[in-house]
Amino acid sequence: MPAMISETFLSIQTFAPIIKAGELAEGHSKTFSFTKDGAKTEGFVIRFQGEFFAYINRCPHTAQPLDEDRDGMFNADHSHLYCDEHAALFNPRTGVCVSGPCPIGPLTKLPIAVQDGIIYLVA
Repeated sequence: MPAMISETFLSIQTFAPIIKAGELAEGHSKTFSFTKDGAKTEGFVIRFQGEFFAYINRCPHTAQPLDEDRDGMFNADHSHLYCDEHAALFNPRTGVCVSGPCPIGPLTKLPIAVQDGIIYLVA
């Protein structure tokens, strides 16, 4: 009787550094570029209420960058992410549209990890 061979598949993740966590102030954002499906893509990471979140920098309604005409992703009081194109507001924790033309969907969340004081994009 032949021996049974068990195959083990390992998930190898890539960690690309974005920014040192201490350099991203509360209510601020940092844009970065990465490759997704062979295409250059822009993302952004934010610090909101002491936590970090990252999204693709593309409004689901217009496919334009959220910060097309200004510096930063937040509205004036830093309570929501703000799209310049049509003034939509998004929940910073979830990316869900809470005001403006919202029927298309939420922002596309990106996986990140914080390790040794550095925020990484996890691919």
